[in-house]
Amino acid sequence: MLIFFKEFYKKFIEPQANDSDCISACGTKYWFKTAVNGIDLDGIGIDAGGTLAKLTLDGNLFVGCSSGGNAYAALFTMIIGLFHEYSPYELKYRELHCNEWSFLPSLVDFPHCESETRVDNPIIFLNVLKEIKREMEERQNKFSDVDAKDFNEYRRKCNGVNTGSSATMPAKIIVIDHIENLFRLEQYAKTRGKNGDEIAKLNGTADKILDTMTNDEIKKYKDSILSALAKLMSAGAKYGYHFILTSDDIQYCNSEFIKDHCEIIGLKGTSPWKSKEYLDNDLATSIFGDKTKIAIKDKDKCKLYQVPYILEIGDEDGSFNDIKQKFKYLEKTL
Repeated sequence: MLIFFKEFYKKFIEPQANDSDCISACGTKYWFKTAVNGIDLDGIGIDAGGTLAKLTLDGNLFVGCSSGGNAYAALFTMIIGLFHEYSPYELKYRELHCNEWSFLPSLVDFPHCESETRVDNPIIFLNVLKEIKREMEERQNKFSDVDAKDFNEYRRKCNGVNTGSSATMPAKIIVIDHIENLFRLEQYAKTRGKNGDEIAKLNGTADKILDTMTNDEIKKYKDSILSALAKLMSAGAKYGYHFILTSDDIQYCNSEFIKDHCEIIGLKGTSPWKSKEYLDNDLATSIFGDKTKIAIKDKDKCKLYQVPYILEIGDEDGSFNDIKQKFKYLEKTL
């Protein structure tokens, strides 16, 4: 059974809105939450009992599946939910593609989106991570100015909710998709889009810079990227940064890296052994190919959730195109 996002939002999310702290437009309430003390992921859906997901992103998240498991549908809905609940002054979004393209529809038209960057060129990837590190260092300087130890304390000292042009500091969501291509960068460099392989072509073409590198050079870059990424993910929450790693083929991912750096893990469908490897149970096995469900482990608890659905094609009410148009209208209020 499909639960369409519009109806889900009206029934479960919008009742949380306080009229004095939201914007009402086109019959819907928007932008009524603060990013202090973590990001609510209630837009992920409802459990079997019809209860809204009570998940808080106070660290990092992984969303993955085996090939064909459709992990991106759940992530897409969750991100659109965040855009509805948090204003662009409260939350900013940045997307990094470890591939030629992303399964996620482009979100550059939304006021929350800072950029979408292809990073399967390891030099570009490292430079982007260095840029994020500099941003965190700049935030540390701002913390020191008001004697705050972290993002949450800084925001509380600066009056909590960012509501207008005087806003000081939004939380940041950094999505890194096709993360499996980073873990297998040497193989990706050799096979993607080459040798007449139709599946490889479908999955994208590796950045040409990789053709100029030896295996040892590629491995050195990969290790440097993973080391830098691990440090940023470990420190990120202190500065209001939350990383979301995604993969449509988790057999190529390093599960230890993911479990070490992602407090919440969601699987859309996979084999029994991969489900146990990531979730410590086989809950994700039964939902392979089911675009309406996701298994999520939050610390020691694991549950199945029914995910709201957004129609990605067409212009009807509640479709992705319709949502984009409404946000263009909202952007004029900023």
